[in-house]
Amino acid sequence: MNFETKFCEQVIDYLKSEWFDNVLGSVRDHLKKIPQSWYNLNEKNYDVFAMSKLANYLNLIKLVMQVRNMKMHTMQFSCPFLCI
Repeated sequence: MNFETKFCEQVIDYLKSEWFDNVLGSVRDHLKKIPQSWYNLNEKNYDVFAMSKLANYLNLIKLVMQVRNMKMHTMQFSCPFLCI
């Protein structure tokens, strides 16, 4: 197994395991520190939530996760070709 393949596998493992948990924990911890505001994690009214900064922030996180998935699939696809 060459260096590139091993590195690709390590990146894939990190993206599948630690990365998501780290991002989720960090977001929750930082949003809890903000007093009742636009980032209220306990909002019950959907209309208020939809207009909040939290909704926009979660959309941003969703896009980052989609980029993560694209990177992971690209790594999985390109790793076999690095051995050539």
